[in-house]
Amino acid sequence: MKKWIIALAVVVVLGAAGVGYVFFKPHRDYAGEKAVYDLQAIEVIDTYQAGEKAADSLYLNKMVTMNGRITLIEEGALTLNEVVYCQLDSTVTLPAGIQEGDSLLLKGRILGYDELFSQVRMDHCRPVE
Repeated sequence: MKKWIIALAVVVVLGAAGVGYVFFKPHRDYAGEKAVYDLQAIEVIDTYQAGEKAADSLYLNKMVTMNGRITLIEEGALTLNEVVYCQLDSTVTLPAGIQEGDSLLLKGRILGYDELFSQVRMDHCRPVE
C-alpha cells in the first residue's frame, strides 16, 4: 500500500511539473526574431500556387521580410500586391503618410495560403526601417 502512495505522489508531482512547464513557458518574441527569408509578394504567391505543401515546408511559421506595393489598408492590416494579407502586430502603427500604392518592406510570420481568397496570410507584421 505504501508503494502505491509513493508512486501516485511521483506521478502527481511529474504531472504538475509538466502542466507548469506548458502554461508558464515564455512566449515567442516576434519583434526580436530575425527573418529567415527575404521575399517579394509576387514571388511567394507564385511559390504557393505552384505547390502549397512545398511552399509550407519552406515558409510556414517562419519569420520573413516581405516587400510589395500596398493595395489595401485596413484597421490593423494591409494587403501587398493584392496577394499577401498582413495582420499588423498589436504594438505597431504604420508610419505617417503611408498610403495605397506605396512600396513597403514588412517583417512578419507566414501563416499559410488561403485558397478562398488566393492570398498568403501573415501575422505579427511590422515595417522594417
